[in-house]
Amino acid sequence: MSFARRPFLLIAPMLCFGIVAQDTLQLDKLFILAFFFISFFIVLLFLVLNKGKEFLSALLLVSFVFLGAASVQLYRGDYFSRDSYSGATSYLIHVDEIDGDDSEWRKSVCTIHARSEDGAFVPHEEQVLLILKAQNIIKGDVLMIHSDLNRIDNKNNPGEFDTKAYWNNQNIYTIGFVSDEDIQFIKNDDSRGITDSFEHLREYLSSILEAHLEGSDLAIAQALILGDKSLLSKEDRSSFSNAGAMHVLAVSGLHVGIVLYLLIFLFKQLPRYISKNNASLFALLIIWVYAGVTGFSPSVLRASFMFSLLVLGQLMGRRTDGLNILFFSAFVLLILNPLLIYNIGFQLSYLAMIGIFTLYKPIANAFWIKNKWLRKIWEGTAVGIAAQLVTVPLSLYYFHQFPNYFALSNLIVMLSAGVILGTGLLLFFFHKIGFMTQLFGVLLSSLLSVMLFAIQYIESIPGSVARGFEFSESVLMLIYFCLFFLLFIELERRGKWVLVFSLISIFGYTQYVRYENYAKDEIVIFNANQLAVVVKTRNQLICLFSKGQKDRDKLEYMLNAYQKVNPGTLRYMELINGRTVLKLNSGELTLISDEGGVEIVNGGEKWFVRTSYKGDPPRDIQIVDMPYMNQQEDHYNLSSGAFIRSL
Repeated sequence: MSFARRPFLLIAPMLCFGIVAQDTLQLDKLFILAFFFISFFIVLLFLVLNKGKEFLSALLLVSFVFLGAASVQLYRGDYFSRDSYSGATSYLIHVDEIDGDDSEWRKSVCTIHARSEDGAFVPHEEQVLLILKAQNIIKGDVLMIHSDLNRIDNKNNPGEFDTKAYWNNQNIYTIGFVSDEDIQFIKNDDSRGITDSFEHLREYLSSILEAHLEGSDLAIAQALILGDKSLLSKEDRSSFSNAGAMHVLAVSGLHVGIVLYLLIFLFKQLPRYISKNNASLFALLIIWVYAGVTGFSPSVLRASFMFSLLVLGQLMGRRTDGLNILFFSAFVLLILNPLLIYNIGFQLSYLAMIGIFTLYKPIANAFWIKNKWLRKIWEGTAVGIAAQLVTVPLSLYYFHQFPNYFALSNLIVMLSAGVILGTGLLLFFFHKIGFMTQLFGVLLSSLLSVMLFAIQYIESIPGSVARGFEFSESVLMLIYFCLFFLLFIELERRGKWVLVFSLISIFGYTQYVRYENYAKDEIVIFNANQLAVVVKTRNQLICLFSKGQKDRDKLEYMLNAYQKVNPGTLRYMELINGRTVLKLNSGELTLISDEGGVEIVNGGEKWFVRTSYKGDPPRDIQIVDMPYMNQQEDHYNLSSGAFIRSL
């Protein structure tokens, strides 16, 4: 493949490498900037002298590595490496975002504008995650809060979501819990920018959907059409995830492409009133409004930017290369926000498009189908397969499971998503006309119900989900290194076979790890505020939890994450005072519970989980303390992570 014709196929990866390398190595800011500017002036000098083209190309690529390093260093500021927060306990904050549910404690993203220091307030700009116990707080409120701020850390339970990385990669590093008595309302800053206008438009469109839909139909419509997943139930999320169709509920390039296609089709019917060029420009304007309404997610930004470049290129009469434009759009978005590289949606969106650009035609042409409509169905399926083949490694790395019937669910999604989205747009357009709004409302409800039924049916098929996949970042990088060379580098047959054999070997290794995860026998004491113990014996999982467990939802969430990595049939048992005996393949496991904690006996091994300070723990035994207890040198404290031992 000619990189001279597609320069951003090299430039964008070099920028990505620089961003990741800087976050890993933490190079000095002055060194990065000095190297970048020196490289830039050397490139200019060689351009003037017209010498050393190969050296110039190499230096130019290296300079993009340092450009990536410089961009992420400047974007993160000094919060990424700071360990202390100056001991301040009072802060002046602005509420940027806040959950709209009725929970007692509500998650919010806030910006600190000032902090207390030596009895006075000093300027301080930083975004933080605050969990607020207050029902009357809304977006835009300016508050004085009194709270300790702590680093966001993971609980280090097996299979858990990497919460620390998720927030750090949004430039948020601290968390605080603030009760209502520690909040003082100052004012509401109701200054409205363009994002507020988009939010009001989304709320207006949402009210139209609410007038015609309810329950799961409304939740799916909100997610699929407007990008708002707040109403989705755990059951609906699980159904779409297990069927391999979760991507349809996150507004992405698929949705943007459908909207653009519908607009172009509509404008073609009005040649007297709008010219072809003006129609294209007007369609792009609507696409960017739609991107704003759906929240400017990374995948929507990618699609809107890429389609804009393609359409503008056609209007200027220039030939455009889809792959080069795809990588150029990534380059621009990462310059504006280098932390997008860590966004899962951003990663999956670009990998899916790479798969479609490189693998769609070979897959679609693998079978020739004469019937026009059957061929259209096959081509739509080929798009899903091409995207899935390239995104599978990343999905397994993050989610540890694979939907076995993804091709079937993608076919349903390809057939229904466009019709549902188009019907939703028509409902918005005709909602003032009584009989038309009723017609499209009933049609939309019927389409959503049919799609949900089909997805739930696929999920119910035995073996719909394969779980237990687990591999390291280095293995993931090796997989995509091999794929990059196979897709973009012209290699001899021997070189291609070496890469194919490497990928097959890695696949075999992941299957071996998966088998090990299925077959392992272990006991896990989770890092949680209430006692939760899992005993895994082959494909059986027994969760023992403390009597009067209050946070059952949190317990189920924690166990669901564990199950994805260590699959098995799960059952719950409430721990009672006294002796509990479990019959295992390897023998008996005994748990003796009293007011001070739980003693666990497995053959010759014993552990004591201390849940309170009552009584004296046994001597000459491994003591495991709950995370809320004081650290003791000779005890294992669960605040360090889950306690795991083989049985």
